[in-house]
Amino acid sequence: MDGKTLCNSRDGNERAIHLVSAFSAQNDLVLGQLATKAKSNEIKAFPLLIEMLDLRSATVTIDAAGCQKEIAKVITERVAIMY
Repeated sequence: MDGKTLCNSRDGNERAIHLVSAFSAQNDLVLGQLATKAKSNEIKAFPLLIEMLDLRSATVTIDAAGCQKEIAKVITERVAIMY
């Protein structure tokens, strides 16, 4: 999982588009993607994206921005629900 700002997506006073994505490196496949809301950030968007994913038998990696206790809790709870 990672967050990225789209280059050249800022329009006048509108902020640039920031997306959080979940992808499978093994399959070279984007599993899901969400745009963050205005005045928000990827820390708030990651849990929403995690809720959409089937995490059975998955290894979840995330950069430093996602290393939050609440995000780890959402991941472990999501895995527990799947089993």
